[in-house]
Amino acid sequence: MPTTPSNPLPLTPRSPLALLLLLLVATVIVPAKVHGHPGAVADGRATCGSEYSTPETAYTIPDIREAWYIRRVATCTQPAFWTRFDITKEQNDDGQGQKVYIAVISPQIDRFEDDLQFHGIWYGPGLTTDADNGLADVPNDDELPPGITNQAESLGGLGAGYLTSPATFDSCDFVDTSPVMDKWSDVIDGRCMEEFPFGEDFTDALQQDSTVYSWWLYSFNHRAVEPGTYYLQTWLTSRDDTTKTAQGKYEITLGPWSWGGYASDSTLSLAQSQGTSCACAVNAWDYREDYLERLGELPVEFEIAQLPGGSCAVTAGTDADSTEPSSPCETIPQKQYMTDGSSVEWSGLFNLQPDRTYEWTFRAYYQGTNATAAGEPYGYPDPGMFVLLVPADDVGSVSTVANDILTRVVEEEEDDPTTIVAEGETLEINTPTFIEFTDPLDAVSTTVLITPTSDEDAEVTVAVFTQHVPSEFMAHALRDAESGEYVFPTTPTLYVDKTAPAEPVVATDDNPPAREEDVDPDNCAAEGGRSQSCGATNPDRPPTCCVGLICAEGAGVRCVAGPPTATS
Repeated sequence: MPTTPSNPLPLTPRSPLALLLLLLVATVIVPAKVHGHPGAVADGRATCGSEYSTPETAYTIPDIREAWYIRRVATCTQPAFWTRFDITKEQNDDGQGQKVYIAVISPQIDRFEDDLQFHGIWYGPGLTTDADNGLADVPNDDELPPGITNQAESLGGLGAGYLTSPATFDSCDFVDTSPVMDKWSDVIDGRCMEEFPFGEDFTDALQQDSTVYSWWLYSFNHRAVEPGTYYLQTWLTSRDDTTKTAQGKYEITLGPWSWGGYASDSTLSLAQSQGTSCACAVNAWDYREDYLERLGELPVEFEIAQLPGGSCAVTAGTDADSTEPSSPCETIPQKQYMTDGSSVEWSGLFNLQPDRTYEWTFRAYYQGTNATAAGEPYGYPDPGMFVLLVPADDVGSVSTVANDILTRVVEEEEDDPTTIVAEGETLEINTPTFIEFTDPLDAVSTTVLITPTSDEDAEVTVAVFTQHVPSEFMAHALRDAESGEYVFPTTPTLYVDKTAPAEPVVATDDNPPAREEDVDPDNCAAEGGRSQSCGATNPDRPPTCCVGLICAEGAGVRCVAGPPTATS
């Protein structure tokens, strides 16, 4: 579906089909300029793992009278995704309830081609089996995949109906009943697809001047029955075996049958505040696995390692060598910064083999058409970053000391690092080090090396502490230089400012919201980002916050949402 991701990392809970989640109402499609309803997660990101995986933690749609999309990465360990919304409209004189449109697409990725089937159980007051409403009988629990159960009773006896993909995808008839989405459905090479172009002035520079394709999985104009709270539980299976869940990616659109405007700023802010800290699908191309050259020539093998395809079909009695696909796509726990002014934003534990060389690659991103025209098509969020590697069995046993060391070094050496490694050089264990990224005009990535040693021929565990979040640079995995295998961290942790201010952040004469006339939209700090106007000393940081944002003091000075305007 049409997408409009916005803010950069870090992954904070403020921040479809992020940090993290962006929801917006879709615009009317006009010939002069293509628009689309923005995503529930900033930067085209997706949710995954334990977040939004139960009725109690369901993602809340602020206003179902507007169109929203949200993306999901389904894994064998966390197959279910839950959303919820409130219906306020009473039935009309003909007994018809409020209109609710549900649609699902999946990005065009070779290993998932025609292998995924969408399923859902829609819960709500008065819902029942109704073919005219697109709802079938909910399968018995013993017919549902492991990890999926009918929750109607636990939800207070709500009604429920089952929905799933059509039997075939060789026609777009199931989509063309939508007065909006029929403009974005065509049979391409015998398969119902969505083709969507992003213009040269698209909001997200990373996606400017590109065209993306997705497989349609579901589309239906439903109706609610009675006012109240409704839930939607969704999951994926393979087409061949619907009794087992499958790993894959999908995007759900929820809203009215047709729409023609955006959500208000206050509603958007409410939606985005729910956030995501999914370890993968950290930007639009990481989710779509397309235009990977724009992510510093990211190899497709990295994406396959993040989310192998296949059915989660391993059961007792199968071949002992059979294993269901696994994935490091999980919800990363978020903790308060370890100390006031801490310079550590991320930590993780890597299990490595001694005397082998591991590559740690940091990638520059495509900066958009304007930057390309100016001769600077690629760039890093930062010119480099400080890291500290410590041998340890677990992160917690060394975190206090590591935080103290790295924070002190950043404070003392940020403008003039003592220990620097650059492309092709090796990081030393137990030595705080600044990784200097290669000028993106010379190369769009920087690779440094890690070579753990051990007196015993045994696995080496290394705790890694970083000044910035590695996924900002698509650097959240190491690569074995000999085998090519990717190694993802165990127990990753994000460190964020989780303390609530004593009073709401407000604009003042000394801290006014950034005004449109004072802001360069191509060079401003988005929500959660750091700007020079807020006190950032790095000259490569944007000079100001983006429009409407103000400065907030914390562990690092960042831009945050200002108070609602009179028109919000």
